[in-house]
Amino acid sequence: MFIVWRRKLHTDGAVMLSATIAECRRVEGKNRQAHIKGLGSINEGHINVRCKQAQFHELADARLNSLDISKKEKAKVVKALRARLPRPTKKQLEAEARAIDEYLRSMSKVNKIC
Repeated sequence: MFIVWRRKLHTDGAVMLSATIAECRRVEGKNRQAHIKGLGSINEGHINVRCKQAQFHELADARLNSLDISKKEKAKVVKALRARLPRPTKKQLEAEARAIDEYLRSMSKVNKIC
C-alpha cells in the first residue's frame, strides 16, 4: 500500500490536495493502481495552518482505523502522510490559537478606532 497525492482545482479557484491509499495489482499482465480509500483533503492555501493540518490528520486517522490493515502497514501510511503534511503537536496548536486570539483582539481595537 502507498499514498497517492492528487491536486484538484475547484471552480472557486481553490486548489485541494487529497490523499488516497492505493495498492498495485496486476490486471491482464499489467500493473494498475487500485484505489483503497480516500483519507482526506486540505486546501493548499492552508497547508501551513496548524489547525487545518490537525483536522486533516484526525480525519485520516479515523479512516485508517476503519481499514483492516496491519500495524506495520498503518505505520507506513502514517509516515508517508507526515512526510508531506506534518502533524502539529499540542504545543504548536496552542501557540497558534493564542496568536489567532491576539490578532482578533488587536483587530477589535482597530475597529473601535475607525
